Amino acid sequence: MKEPAITDPFYLQIQQEINRLDRKVSFYNFAFYSVRVILIGLAGAITIITAAKTAQKGSANYEIIVWLGALTTMLTAADTLFQTDTKRNTYKLMLYDFRTLRTEFVHRFYQKDLSKEWKEEGYKKYYSIKSLGRDLIGSESK
Repeated sequence: MKEPAITDPFYLQIQQEINRLDRKVSFYNFAFYSVRVILIGLAGAITIITAAKTAQKGSANYEIIVWLGALTTMLTAADTLFQTDTKRNTYKLMLYDFRTLRTEFVHRFYQKDLSKEWKEEGYKKYYSIKSLGRDLIGSESK
């Protein structure tokens, strides 16, 4: 629930985090599905080329098969190394938590219930979400 009328610095920080995480989720979604589609295409191409003509060493088909196989291996390795699916899911989880916090903020804003105590609690939730994300992403790289 994006509210441009709210100019509270805490709300603006939450919105900034949501925008940043939304871009990351979009990037990792694109990377995840792009790699999957390319891998499916390359694996299919290898099969089709192999079936179309018996590969003999030195033939053009043999070289194409070798290059496609190498490219498939490199993409699979890159996908495994960068863990696009895991990062995508982590950022989606953080995005959900920040959107929940933003919704609560907007609700309290319109109920005129933005007490100092709630803001302190909100800051704790904010840093908890950031910390969780840092911990999850840090543990993925180990």
